[in-house]
Amino acid sequence: MAHLALSLLGPFQATLDGASIEGLGSRRLQALLAYLAVEGGREHPREHLATLLWPERSDHQALGALRYALSNLHRALDDRHAPSPFLLTTRYAVQFNPASDHTLDVATFEGLARRPDRPSLERAASLYRGPFLQGLSVAACPALDDWLLLKGEAYQRVALSVSGRLTELAMMQGHYAQAANWARRQLELEPYWELAHRQLMLALASDGARTTALAHYEGLRRLLGDELGCEPEDATRALYEQLRTGLTVWPPAPVRPPPPAALTFADAGQPPVDRLVARERELARLSAALARANEGRGGLALIVGEAGRGKTALLEGFVQQAAQAHHDLLALFGRCNAHGGMGEPYLPFREMLQSLTGQMQGETPAAPVIPVGHVGASVLTVAATLVEHGPDLLHSLVSGEALLRRVERLLPLEGGAPAGAPPWVARLRELVRAPAQSAASILVTGPGLSSRQGALFSQLTLVLRTLSVSAPLILVVDDLQWADGGTMALLFHLARRLVGSRILLLCAFRPEALHLLEGRQPSVDGARESFDEAPPDVGAVLHELIREWGDVLINLDHADGRAFVEAYLDSEPNCLRASFRRALYDHTGGNPLFTVELLRSFQRAGALGRDAAGRWIEAATPDWGHWPPQVEAVIATHLAALPDQDRLLLQAASVQGEHFVAEVVARVLSRPEGELSQRLSGPLRMRHRLVEAVGLDRLAVSGQPISRYRFRHALLQQGAYNSLDLIERSRLHEATGRALESLYLAEGEQPEALSPNLAHHYEAAGLPLRAARYRLAAGRWANLLSAHDEAVAHVERGLAQLEQVAASPERLPLELELRMLLVNAALLREGWQAPAYRQAAERLSDLV
Repeated sequence: MAHLALSLLGPFQATLDGASIEGLGSRRLQALLAYLAVEGGREHPREHLATLLWPERSDHQALGALRYALSNLHRALDDRHAPSPFLLTTRYAVQFNPASDHTLDVATFEGLARRPDRPSLERAASLYRGPFLQGLSVAACPALDDWLLLKGEAYQRVALSVSGRLTELAMMQGHYAQAANWARRQLELEPYWELAHRQLMLALASDGARTTALAHYEGLRRLLGDELGCEPEDATRALYEQLRTGLTVWPPAPVRPPPPAALTFADAGQPPVDRLVARERELARLSAALARANEGRGGLALIVGEAGRGKTALLEGFVQQAAQAHHDLLALFGRCNAHGGMGEPYLPFREMLQSLTGQMQGETPAAPVIPVGHVGASVLTVAATLVEHGPDLLHSLVSGEALLRRVERLLPLEGGAPAGAPPWVARLRELVRAPAQSAASILVTGPGLSSRQGALFSQLTLVLRTLSVSAPLILVVDDLQWADGGTMALLFHLARRLVGSRILLLCAFRPEALHLLEGRQPSVDGARESFDEAPPDVGAVLHELIREWGDVLINLDHADGRAFVEAYLDSEPNCLRASFRRALYDHTGGNPLFTVELLRSFQRAGALGRDAAGRWIEAATPDWGHWPPQVEAVIATHLAALPDQDRLLLQAASVQGEHFVAEVVARVLSRPEGELSQRLSGPLRMRHRLVEAVGLDRLAVSGQPISRYRFRHALLQQGAYNSLDLIERSRLHEATGRALESLYLAEGEQPEALSPNLAHHYEAAGLPLRAARYRLAAGRWANLLSAHDEAVAHVERGLAQLEQVAASPERLPLELELRMLLVNAALLREGWQAPAYRQAAERLSDLV
């Protein structure tokens, strides 16, 4: 069979046995083939491919266009009847055949880029002909555009890393002219990346062209001033001064070889990250922020979403992808805890530094470190930086004694002591042995920012900025809504000093942290530099950062929940029906945690299984009323965090179901209707994201407003309802029934369709006589609509309620009316000869 060669770095090129392929002129065909080849590790559902390339068409039309495109691809590749075709197609999915005779330049490129030897790196650099699929675009395909952007950014960063390592290798070997050429190659990819500018200046000066190096700095200064309105970084200016004054320039640090493969979270002892789907836009925005940071301009992104929305999964997935593209990347994770306050000051930053210095807390690292090499910056480098720029961090954020022991283990020994230790090691010993009494005052988080706190903030910022010169840093702070005041003050200090560094700061938090409650915008006027009056709250800092940085907020609550459900289901081969997909979305609202946990519970219960072809199918009827403990815990946390009045409001609303009327809840709780609607449309909708406003109606006769709301997820309604005990449920159901009566019936409205709802509430309240009356009304209404099956069902439930009532003057006439309606409905449904009719008539005769 012919050999297929795909070259996607640069303009699209495809050949069969060295000859151009006819029939691949269409941009959509090129995009389809490229997508399948690059994402060749799995099957792709036809529905996903159709939506990717023809989003503007209906599902039927898009699938038809995909079938036509696949037919053209088979014809162009001449593999329809080949023993090992390039494309593997079924009725449900399409996959590029990894066993076919083909070469893919991006795969070769990534493999070579992981190797440490110079020939492999040079071969990788030669494969990068230009941006990924340069010039290829398909109109009105936003998801495809996002994929092209994300992949293009990733491959560009790999190319930049390759050129950077070739620059360092050439410098170490004394090949300064080659080093200058590789530095220029980096600048072709990233013109504003000052690390490459410094490498070029150093290479030129080392090659005897000091005047040219100084002239290059002046050109860089003009470029940055004209294009970005800024001056070169401190490190670049320092190098310029060294070259200008003729001072000796230290040689570059040894090159750290890349690992054989990217490190995963599982490798680091962390649980594997769930499949990250339907997050292309968010990943593209984070990649753009990282690109900005890697250029030395710093970066910030704020990720907001309610519990279970996938904030942590997005952060971890992004770091993994970034690590594959940036071989010198270092990511540090820190979390705030639910206790907050004085007990855990600066917790996320302490975790980051403890991980960075290789220290442990208990049996596991304090926070994950995701480097591409063994450690992005070695412990010795970190220790030296701490001694020089962050001495106050020892004894406060870092254990100095533990760091000293680790340093001494890493240094070569001579006579039982470290041999040839650099001078900073002695200084580290002095700092460790010094009294630690100042550490406590540094950690004070009461009113006012002390001079020691100011020193700590400045030193930590300087340490991180210094480390970012040799390796880009991603700092991740999760669960920021629980941060203490000291952490927020430190975060604010650092965030205002990111510009000019290769640091990307990522913060994740829940919506309530933004103080959307009552719509107020916390002010930090007069505290823009240091919050001198008192420790700032989370909302104040976040609003100020958004004001300063602009469009940095990524709101996962605004993501398309239905798209997530579809993408997650289709991330593995399946034959799940549209009805199952709709039910899953209806029950979870597209919340990633709810969706994933509910599917896992179905798998454990045997409701989901695999067929002979390995595809997921419905093996049994799922129990949609059951939800897993992890989901229950999330909902319980939501409700427990609410004020008592709001929690009672939601519990009362849950009695009506997923959809509810605010005026009914107001009557149940004896609260003013306007006040209750303000709570629902205000904090419960905007801050806590628990309910949604559906619409406002008015009763035809009285003009009474009817404010309709719904719980954002069916599981939230179930959680609120399940939090009630039996007595509370009974009382609220009765109160809800009476409120419905007063709202509709007492004001001249006669909504017959309301009868089933009233019957349900009185049944749950344990009032069988009232329930039976409304079952009778519901049955009559159904019979008038020719819904005879429903009429019979209502009557039978009404009769079942009467079985709980002792004989009384009220019961007999009600039972007679129910029996008469049953006879009538059975007759209309089945005719004179039907057994149900005869039985109903006989029972009615007995009563009469």
